[in-house]
Amino acid sequence: MPLTAYPLLDERFALRQIGPGVRYLMNYMTGEYYELEEPQLAALRLCDGTRTVARIAAEVGVSPGDADAFITAQAEDGVVALHDGAQPAEAPYYRYCDPPHLSDVLIEVTGRCNLTCAHCFNSDFNTDAALSRQMTTDQILALIADLDAHNVRRIQISGGEPTMRKDLWTIIDAIDRHRMYLDVISTNATLLNERLAERLSRRFKENGALYISMDGLTADTYEAVRGEGVFPGFQRAMERLDAHGCRVFINTMAVRTNLHQMDQLYDWMASHPSIKGWRIGLPKVLGRYREFHDTLEVEFEEVILVFKRLLMRWLTDRPGFRMELSDFFRTDSFDSGLEDHRPDDHPCKYALTNMTIKPDGTAVFCASLEVHPPAVLGNVAVSGVGPVWHGRPHMAMREMAIRDLPDCGPCRYSRLCGGGCRSNALLSYGDIRARDPRACEAMRMLEAEIIPDLHPDLQDRITALIDHGRPFAPATGFRRFI
Repeated sequence: MPLTAYPLLDERFALRQIGPGVRYLMNYMTGEYYELEEPQLAALRLCDGTRTVARIAAEVGVSPGDADAFITAQAEDGVVALHDGAQPAEAPYYRYCDPPHLSDVLIEVTGRCNLTCAHCFNSDFNTDAALSRQMTTDQILALIADLDAHNVRRIQISGGEPTMRKDLWTIIDAIDRHRMYLDVISTNATLLNERLAERLSRRFKENGALYISMDGLTADTYEAVRGEGVFPGFQRAMERLDAHGCRVFINTMAVRTNLHQMDQLYDWMASHPSIKGWRIGLPKVLGRYREFHDTLEVEFEEVILVFKRLLMRWLTDRPGFRMELSDFFRTDSFDSGLEDHRPDDHPCKYALTNMTIKPDGTAVFCASLEVHPPAVLGNVAVSGVGPVWHGRPHMAMREMAIRDLPDCGPCRYSRLCGGGCRSNALLSYGDIRARDPRACEAMRMLEAEIIPDLHPDLQDRITALIDHGRPFAPATGFRRFI
């Protein structure tokens, strides 16, 4: 490449920096990002189409040969385009923020929903009073700009039912304009007509996913929790998405009415190549589920045994989708490695870099919680992102460590479990530092029921994280506080 060429950073890329030491190049359409050295960042910031490679080398203070080699490599990867003459354009997209870094944000763009699911934890936001307080288009667009200014890397959209917002694509366009990666849109899919299914499929054909709630394979099972007459619409939407090749991730809530269909659901997932993941969760006793949990809730031990059966099938079949049991286990950890939690680690690494924004702008550290202290971090619609993210509630949350959890620090499973889910602890005991009763049960069942049936190599990898010289005090006497 001649040193007289004019490099121009491709508009798919953004340059982001957190403090003096963390720099990366990000493709906001795919979510991929690459760490950069300081001279590399400086060089890419100058790839504005008005400077030659030689001039960039001089301004950064590197040799022409080094600049030539680096920019040539970027051109080969499609990061920059090389021109024979000047191509004046906007300066490369660059954002800087101070740590701690808010990297991922879930925005619940509405509380409105066309269904009345029995296990909905967010139903309190689907009342006339709550809907009158939800963020307007202008407020959401201002929020997106504010999140970009704080170097947020990835956005997820949820609700309510986000497709009920007439300005949904205005919101999506704003996320693109600010070069943040739209990773997920969560939907019940029942409102996806052909046009909307095709448009969403184009969006999620190669990257990200449409997260779809599916609680049964037949009308009687599906409608037992989602309402009468809605299953045909769901079926049509899934056929449309499948025809367009949309990447889909299925969320299933395990309840009394569908536990018997889990094997059939597994077969259905395996027969659809567009399904990239299946998450089995248990409803939290929030929202509308307070009214129905006595009739729908299943014992966690039952769910673990069903998941064990599905896991054994997955290990044999290795289908094209990953599988997870909410809060506890993901099959991709077999490949990425099981995390070894240490006493000084935070018990909720999600809360260190993530935030959920409710429809009215209230920010909480976890989507699975209502707006009660200490879950509430503030309101971004009122005070903006900065005061919320750097405010006292979040800073206090950051100071926790596994060793600070009285029951978890000395437990034999602490390295494997990491203290479980802080939301479960808060909901069960009213104390964010309490034990997670579901995690306690999951660890006991894992050791007694699942590990003995795994391949010896997997057995060794998991049992290495269990301290058999320590006691295990199972969670008892918990009650729901929120």
